[in-house]
Amino acid sequence: MNKIWIAFFLVLCLAFCGCKKEPSPEFCTVEAIAGDHGVIDPSGISTLKIGDSKLYNIIPNDNYRLRSVKVKGVEQSTISSTVSVKALVPGEIIKIEVEFFHKNFYFLTEGILYLQRINIRQDGKIVDWSPREGQSYKFCTDGSFYSNGIKKAGYVWKIIDDTHFMGGDQIFVILVADDHNIVYGLDGFFNGIPAVYEYNYSRP
Repeated sequence: MNKIWIAFFLVLCLAFCGCKKEPSPEFCTVEAIAGDHGVIDPSGISTLKIGDSKLYNIIPNDNYRLRSVKVKGVEQSTISSTVSVKALVPGEIIKIEVEFFHKNFYFLTEGILYLQRINIRQDGKIVDWSPREGQSYKFCTDGSFYSNGIKKAGYVWKIIDDTHFMGGDQIFVILVADDHNIVYGLDGFFNGIPAVYEYNYSRP
């Protein structure tokens, strides 16, 4: 009887060993990550069967807008509130990364700005101004900057907080930001007295 049980046990062992398979390669992994001030849904790590697609919803917090969407490290040229990925390569890891910024910077980077005038204020009052019509500027989300359609070499701008940004080695504060107007200020001096230089832009 013992010999029968031993034989049965050996048959089971051989069956399990023979049936052992590697994990199925018919899936890929999707990792969805959202930066501060918004969410991506669903978030985290999930698996996707080869040939299937999955839609992700991107939701900024109040007063924030979507800044960039990267899929597999490549920034998408068209930014929308959804992003879809499709599993094509078995075992591949598809990484989705989204970033948000304050609406002030959405308006700053949305299209071409036309400088209208520069006001100089002291104690809140305009003490001088100069017209600057005809000059166009473009702030790009990648930090580059264009003046009259020409990229300014070596010039980089970056966000400091919701209202301040650094352009070159100077710090600016956004005072007005909407669909048609952008005003930002720069601290300086006028006739030896502290002043704020206001750059007034319009967008068609």
